[in-house]
Amino acid sequence: PLSGSRATYTAGTPWTTNYTQGFTFPQAVHFYDASTGGVSGGYNLQSTSDGGTTWLNGFSGNGDSYNGIFFISPTVGFVAGQGNGSIRVIRRTVNGGATWVDQMRTTSTWAFNDIWLTSSTAGVAVGGSGNIYRTVNGINWSSVSSGVLMNLNAVHFPTSSFGVAVGASGTITRTSDGGATWSPVAGPTLNTLYDVFFTSAITGFAVGGSGTILKSTNGGSSWSAVTSGVAADLR
Repeated sequence: PLSGSRATYTAGTPWTTNYTQGFTFPQAVHFYDASTGGVSGGYNLQSTSDGGTTWLNGFSGNGDSYNGIFFISPTVGFVAGQGNGSIRVIRRTVNGGATWVDQMRTTSTWAFNDIWLTSSTAGVAVGGSGNIYRTVNGINWSSVSSGVLMNLNAVHFPTSSFGVAVGASGTITRTSDGGATWSPVAGPTLNTLYDVFFTSAITGFAVGGSGTILKSTNGGSSWSAVTSGVAADLR
């Protein structure tokens, strides 16, 4: 549908819609703390400093679509995605989402799908065709080898050095040096993996197409399938 909304949840009460805007496509959400966070997507870039009660529109109306958003502090945040046309984009805010400035806007045959920062200066963005870009100063981004060629849909770092990215055809690749180098990991599925999250430096989960759930108990070095009980895609 050509609509979207952001909602907030207060412990013990139902979800309530706090903001709705037509012709938007919410894609990702990230909160730095209980107050500060943002929502991004197609024609959509909103931030909040009061836990989602009110939202600030940071979208410039330029046709961008932001597939990933990450706030590293109450004021500093990043988005990654694609511009209007064949363009890959990374943008940053230093004022809590009031304004956003391009850090990358380059003609490309692929888009960024997710972004993760481990500090105000260090992070990675992942995207199509196995591409991973890394920053070590929070401003400039450079390509690093992922070791894979399939689209990467999501990335998560439970520590400043250890991270895992997942994507199409069950692709998994991991890093132990903050994203400088990556090594592919064999997994038990060829289904597309849409998201990954680690509850600790040891235990993590990846979810994907046709109800796929994978679990690792050794820091992403190996993965096993977990029965989800559903056939729908998990994201």
